[in-house]
Amino acid sequence: RLFLQQLSDTSVILKWRGEAVAVCIGTQQDKLKIFGEATETESGDKEVLFTDLKPETAYWYSIGAAKAAPDDQFFVTSPEIGALPADGNTRVWLIGDSGTGGDDERESHEGEAAEVLAGMQAYIAKDGEPVDVFMMLGDNAYYVGSDFNYQQAVFETYPDLLKQLSVWPTIGNHEMGLGTTIPAPGFSQTADPD
Repeated sequence: RLFLQQLSDTSVILKWRGEAVAVCIGTQQDKLKIFGEATETESGDKEVLFTDLKPETAYWYSIGAAKAAPDDQFFVTSPEIGALPADGNTRVWLIGDSGTGGDDERESHEGEAAEVLAGMQAYIAKDGEPVDVFMMLGDNAYYVGSDFNYQQAVFETYPDLLKQLSVWPTIGNHEMGLGTTIPAPGFSQTADPD
């Protein structure tokens, strides 16, 4: 469960689950130099905030503080605030109501999110320009937005994208959990799924 958060022109949060307690990043895949020690979140995830990064620069990283990064563990910082990207383009991938990942919903929509992902990957392979921004428009983790639902619907469906792009999710009614006063699944008076 490895993902990026709040990727900007000068910073990023690397977040993961597991035993590793540190991460290294750098601009060369086999010479990672910047070390960060993880803090543990309330949910048991590990995270490191890196700041003072250079805009529009590729950074490789390794969880566990190895000095070389796997081929698929890198990200590119955003252009400087107010500036256009060097290539003049920003490719945004928007998906919504894609959370078919757990509980009873998985069987009736099995494979749909994977088909959409495959379509996007085929399109990118055709023209060669990768996605710059990944936005999820809500209902990202059926049935109730539980940890299990997120694991299946997001982390198991988009693992490669989450290693390279910061995902910007919006909360839908299915991420709201089950309310105690409203018995219908997916409706709640609180954002806390517990």
